Amino acid sequence: MKKTKHSKHKIRFHLIIIPKYRRDILKGVYKSMVEDLLVYRVTELGGDVLEFAVQPDHVHLFFEISPDIQLSGFVARLKQFMSSQMMRSFQELKAKSFFARGYFIGSCGVDNDVLTQYIRNQS
Repeated sequence: MKKTKHSKHKIRFHLIIIPKYRRDILKGVYKSMVEDLLVYRVTELGGDVLEFAVQPDHVHLFFEISPDIQLSGFVARLKQFMSSQMMRSFQELKAKSFFARGYFIGSCGVDNDVLTQYIRNQS
């Protein structure tokens, strides 16, 4: 559980991003670079990486962020940073963007039954 001056929070998300055209490109040196960039940028943006996996055609990221960080902006900055670094490092990647525009994000926490029981038992 994280703390700020006025709150306690535990906000976790599962993010999936894919390379443009869902190409099987995240292998070898590309995979290694994406792994390094991912951890670096999430941390730099104020998040904590809990787990991640880079597959040839998609990336899974399980992370935690503070409630004062705008989620869509966080994802946009993460993808933009990784794309620009990949384009700078590998001249053979001639596309304007490395990752597709879309993404999947889901919140992760306790399930409904656990939360319902917790609230019911507060009285």
